[in-house]
Amino acid sequence: MEYDAKAMSTSYVEFRKKGFWSWDGYLEDALRLIAEASVAGEDPDWLAEARQHWLRQASGVFAGWIHPQLDEFLTTKDRRQVFFQLTDAASQRDDLTPKAAATLTFLVALGGVTSAPIRPAHGLHGVGRVPVSCLRSE
Repeated sequence: MEYDAKAMSTSYVEFRKKGFWSWDGYLEDALRLIAEASVAGEDPDWLAEARQHWLRQASGVFAGWIHPQLDEFLTTKDRRQVFFQLTDAASQRDDLTPKAAATLTFLVALGGVTSAPIRPAHGLHGVGRVPVSCLRSE
C-alpha cells in the first residue's frame, strides 16, 4: 500500500525512554505484520493481549497517537525475545514493503539489538545501519 506522506499523521514510538517518530501508515503496517506473525510453539499468555492491542493500533483510527505499549508488553528478556521472533517472522513476508521493513528495524532496535540493517525506504535513504546505543536506555 502506498501512502501520501503529506496527508499522514505521525506517532512517536517509545521503549525504555528512547524512541523514534514514524508515519502512522508505516507503523500500522509493521504492527499488523507483527501481530499476525507466528512463533514456534504455543503463544505465551501475554502475547494474545499484545497481538489484540497491536491489531487495534493498526486499525487506522489512532491517527497521531499510535501506541504499541512496548514498555507494558516487553517487560522481560523472554518477552523481548518473542518480540524479536515476531519481527523476524514479519520481515520474511513476501508482501513486506521497504517502509514496513524499515519500521520493523527501528522497533527491533528499540528492543535492544546492538545494530540493525535497514532497507532503503522513503525518507530513510542512506540510513544504512542504526546505532542502537542512541536508541537504547541502558
